[in-house]
Amino acid sequence: MRRRTLLGAVAGAGGAALAGCVGAPESGDPGSASDPSTPDPSVTDSSLRVNRVECGLDSASATVTLDDGTVTVDGEMRGSDGCTRARLDAATYADGTLTVAVESYEETGGVCKQCTTSVRYTATVGMTGAPERVVVTHDGSEVASEAALE
Repeated sequence: MRRRTLLGAVAGAGGAALAGCVGAPESGDPGSASDPSTPDPSVTDSSLRVNRVECGLDSASATVTLDDGTVTVDGEMRGSDGCTRARLDAATYADGTLTVAVESYEETGGVCKQCTTSVRYTATVGMTGAPERVVVTHDGSEVASEAALE
């Protein structure tokens, strides 16, 4: 199991992550695109569970873990009041990158505490194969990016 903690917005690592990645793989390279025994990674299922909503905290972070075909994101996102919750908007895989998009929404039907909140959640994404990179977004803004999770 590999664990990475990323706090705040992480950007600009794309150029460094791609350095030295020019050229075609050798024909005998296991795991290359020409190897039919290695399936392309894909998302098989995804879910999100809200663990806690607290007043008085104001931070955004995400911890990404890859273990045996499951990517787990333990995150914390900001909320505008006590009725703010988190849900999984999408978990998509393209060009080696798994993007886990989390969005906030207002739970209706009750009285909301008027305070800045922290919404803690756990998102899980089942995959065939491993992503080369995982990006986590909160309401469209990148809060975490982790490369080389294999």
